[in-house]
Amino acid sequence: MKPLFLICLALAAGTLAARAAPQIINFAPEDLIAAEVITAPFVVKQRYKSMEGPTQMVTITPQGLAVRQEPLKLMLEASEENRNISYGLIAPATKTRHLMWFLGAKIEVLDEVEDRVISPEYMCHLNLDTNLNIRRDSFPMSPGTNTRLLTLTGGAMDFFFPPGYGLPVASDEEHDVTFQVLNHNRDEPISVRHRLTLYYVADHQLQSPMQPLIYDVPFVAVPVDEGGKADERFKVSRCSCCTPLKYGAEADNAIGGLFDGPEGKKYSGHWSVPPGPSEFRFPLRYYARSFGSYETTAHAMIPHIHPYCTEMTVIEHDPTCSTSRVIYRSQVKNKEHETGLLDIDRFSSAQGLEIHPDRQYELAVHYDNSSGIAQDSMATMAIYTHDKRFIKPHWTQNEIEDIKLNGLINLPFDPRENVKVFLDTNLGGIEVELNAIDYPDIVFPFLQRLDYGSFDGLSFYRVQAGTYAQTHHITRERPKLQPYTGPIPEEKSFARWAQGQGTILMPQSAGPSQGNSSFLLSLQPMVADAGYVVFGRITKGKAVLDRLSRVPASEDLTPEQRIEIRTAYRVVPIEDELAKTAQDDPAALLQMLAAGRIAPTSPPPPSRPAGMFGLPTVSDTFESCGVAPRFDAFVPCSLAETAQGNHLLIKTSYGNMMCELYPEAAPEHVAQIKKLVANRCYDGSTIVRIDKDFVAQIEDLDYKRTGPLSPTQKALISPLPLEVFPNLNHQRGTLSMARSDDPGSAKTSFSFLLNAAPHLDQQYTVFGKVIEGLAVLDEIEARATSDAYAPSEWIQLESVQIVRPTDEALSAATATEKQEVAP
Repeated sequence: MKPLFLICLALAAGTLAARAAPQIINFAPEDLIAAEVITAPFVVKQRYKSMEGPTQMVTITPQGLAVRQEPLKLMLEASEENRNISYGLIAPATKTRHLMWFLGAKIEVLDEVEDRVISPEYMCHLNLDTNLNIRRDSFPMSPGTNTRLLTLTGGAMDFFFPPGYGLPVASDEEHDVTFQVLNHNRDEPISVRHRLTLYYVADHQLQSPMQPLIYDVPFVAVPVDEGGKADERFKVSRCSCCTPLKYGAEADNAIGGLFDGPEGKKYSGHWSVPPGPSEFRFPLRYYARSFGSYETTAHAMIPHIHPYCTEMTVIEHDPTCSTSRVIYRSQVKNKEHETGLLDIDRFSSAQGLEIHPDRQYELAVHYDNSSGIAQDSMATMAIYTHDKRFIKPHWTQNEIEDIKLNGLINLPFDPRENVKVFLDTNLGGIEVELNAIDYPDIVFPFLQRLDYGSFDGLSFYRVQAGTYAQTHHITRERPKLQPYTGPIPEEKSFARWAQGQGTILMPQSAGPSQGNSSFLLSLQPMVADAGYVVFGRITKGKAVLDRLSRVPASEDLTPEQRIEIRTAYRVVPIEDELAKTAQDDPAALLQMLAAGRIAPTSPPPPSRPAGMFGLPTVSDTFESCGVAPRFDAFVPCSLAETAQGNHLLIKTSYGNMMCELYPEAAPEHVAQIKKLVANRCYDGSTIVRIDKDFVAQIEDLDYKRTGPLSPTQKALISPLPLEVFPNLNHQRGTLSMARSDDPGSAKTSFSFLLNAAPHLDQQYTVFGKVIEGLAVLDEIEARATSDAYAPSEWIQLESVQIVRPTDEALSAATATEKQEVAP
């Protein structure tokens, strides 16, 4: 008998809320999609150890859920008792691919006769797997490295990502759901069903962006005992700091058999645990290739283990192998007098754990087998990290002849429009418009590489004065980034793109294997021949081309100084005309938002009860009433008043500056800055970098020249997430937070912008602006510096205070406002 497919239930909101579900912060509760899958009855008449019980499987796609808002229920049927496999498919309701977000899942065991939830001891595990081919097509930048999306097991019957985080899935992505029965302890026959609830939300229902996760499922693999070598130990590659492995015996119920592992040994993922305590370790990154490939944070972890496991840990080793620490410990509670798992710690955190590419990581699992006989075991840890390479897809039907792909494809741009990118070089910034309409097959992989970070740090290896500059091949200079390649069209460039100084060209002669791996910038008007395709033009930064042209080079055109692209990223267009007029004036932009004259663009601003979303800020009041900020209009805040003060009075050795803070645009940054200022952390700090016409930067307080912070002061410092606000740009006088390559690494150092720096927009957090005392910045900028931009003399922030307008100034502003609005 075929499974019964679509049975849609209109489930009341109150009923849904009464059962376990993800926490909701960026979409309405009624938009949460709950999909139920209920197995056919399992008639349990005997004991089943782990991996021995009967199974059922169903294949579903979230496709129908993208257009169906009521919860969905799929009931499986079986034609015979304990049918081993039961297949089913939720057929797509539409062929249009939608972006959806998987939020978590819950499984329950039901008594088939009494129709009630009972003990989870009859559930071995629930596996949720994806079709990796579809996923790679849907998300070519970040597909994940394993088919396994999630496993639930006894002791871990539900799991949800932290609020605001989700795993992106394509609506036509196939998910295989596998159920398996377990029965360690009972002899009485019983008929049970497993009920799984999967939680999703459609992307178009989000009220603010979802933070994307990418998954890895590393596991502990044990080298199998080979002829009495049980005491032999050896290290494995890719983890010089890890503990030497020890041999083990393959489990009786091992699935998949032995496989080849590091150093040519035979390994098993299911091994036999002897009586008593034991520990097994394995390098985490060996089977988790994307984990730790760049600076990121882990936001969710869930182990999958067997009974008698007591804990599973993630161990971090420093680059020198001198120190190690446990960064996550999952403790496991077992039944006291029977075999079974009661509770497994799961990790789900919006703050997350820092993961570093220069560290080595190791999985360790501890078992304490009190049964007196050998037991089957295994250990995996599903780890979900912040996917900083995720690009929201533009899926389109393949109507472009040049793209040699079938069906639906994920374009990292709108194929109906051109796209702009910014190349920040050590000679200056260059904005390039790419011809995505005529050359999508070049722009598509080019943008994939740009989003992947392949161009960051890429150098120019050939410069011909007045003619062109060519970058190195990524595959040669940065092979570890695994850059994407794409086909090169065999035709000349469109005429409207081929003329003039400042075009970007792709050499056809490189061939498909090197396609999009190197590109050229033209330094003079030229028409490309059949060996090159002009797929873009430079719209800003032609002065940089002149500097490139003047760089001396040897006879083989090798430049005598290093010229590199420090970073490359897309330029987010400003679509609203009013926003364009306000981009140079953040205060005017905030007033427009407050008045409802323009709508915020992506990412939307945080919902706040004050500022541009409610009451005007202090500076808005001054500007709207025509009252110019003055030093004498402010008084220092008492400690109790610091929460209300949103201005900083900075006294330097060259004069004083008044700065306004933007708590509505960068709430976490402003909160930490105010705590540090209130505790006098910035007093005595210095300016350590002056980059003429760019920035003057305050030192990192962790390395303060005038002496270290106290333990109390240090406790106030924590890493800050990137906070960007629509069109709040880097202009002269802007306060911009400094950070490393990790967008979430800002702590204490910040810069005064000495001029506009559009290449920093939406990449670094703007949390305030100098509103009085800009002449002080001119004095600071005029100081002499070394080649490393270090000022040749001591420039000190003598004191930094939080201040507020005087009562007289507020009264005058209020009176003026009333006069202006009077009829």
